[in-house]
Amino acid sequence: QQRHISCRTPFDIPILLFLTGAVLGVFQATDRALSWGAFQTCLAAVMLYYTIVNYPRPHLLIGGGIAVTSLLAGIVTVVGFSSGMSPGSGANSLSSWVASSLRVLPQFPRLPGQTEAPNLLVHGLLLTLLVSFLILAGSGLFARRIAIRITFGMLSLVLLAMLVPAGGQAYERLVNGTTIRVRMDVWQNSILMAKDSWLTGIGLGHFPLASPDFFPGRKLTIPHNGYLELLLNYGILGATAGLYASVVVARLFWDILRCARGHPWFGFALGLLAAFLGTAFMAIFESSPMGIPAARMGRYFYTVSPLPWMLGGALVVVHRLVTK
Repeated sequence: QQRHISCRTPFDIPILLFLTGAVLGVFQATDRALSWGAFQTCLAAVMLYYTIVNYPRPHLLIGGGIAVTSLLAGIVTVVGFSSGMSPGSGANSLSSWVASSLRVLPQFPRLPGQTEAPNLLVHGLLLTLLVSFLILAGSGLFARRIAIRITFGMLSLVLLAMLVPAGGQAYERLVNGTTIRVRMDVWQNSILMAKDSWLTGIGLGHFPLASPDFFPGRKLTIPHNGYLELLLNYGILGATAGLYASVVVARLFWDILRCARGHPWFGFALGLLAAFLGTAFMAIFESSPMGIPAARMGRYFYTVSPLPWMLGGALVVVHRLVTK
């Protein structure tokens, strides 16, 4: 019988560093109410991770997660295309449709210097579709049973059918270098912002409040880089936590790839590895893998993305299943 609230996990130290950085970010904040709300989402993400790694039936948890994700993706795909989404409409159309269906506010309030308010569901949806597709594709390619291969293969094709048009022109802009060129100024000024508060960060969730001092004539909502998002919000401790977690991820996957050949969870592990790499790549260009501001009652609040915590929890569970 387990005598502890939680078993020890490889990510315990990075999580401790992350939470310490979040506490410093709250004390650094000029808007304590905003930062305290953001800190609560940090705690929720940590609790989600420990719920996953301590769940007594990991097979049921992961299998149920795949089933629910596939079902929701299928519904979104069918209804989205029937509602007129096309390759030309791209991710903005998709996220607007989802937002209206869920009756949530998809847009940040328009700020001085902005010609339009950005749609903040876009890249979060793209990242969710990408991660789901990679995990299902990996699980299907290496499944032992033909029926599972066919089922997972069809589900991954459904997700791919949604992922390709949802990206719109984003893929072309990424290939021709436009994405990097338009973000270079934002990154350079965000680095200058981070240098001024490298120890504690600028205040948890405070990038939109601090940006006018570094971006004259406009007020940005995100630095368009998940790693800068981590450094700006959590300071050097958050950046150290991210680096430490990356080393842990690499070590766990190394153990899995050495032991899992022929194991029933090998395909899922490869899909999970691809999902980690895809998320890390997208974090170069977008802040959504780490966190995002969202509109509420004429102002905004900052929320931590649950995706890295879910992937980390799944990695710990699969590592246990394989190495045992």
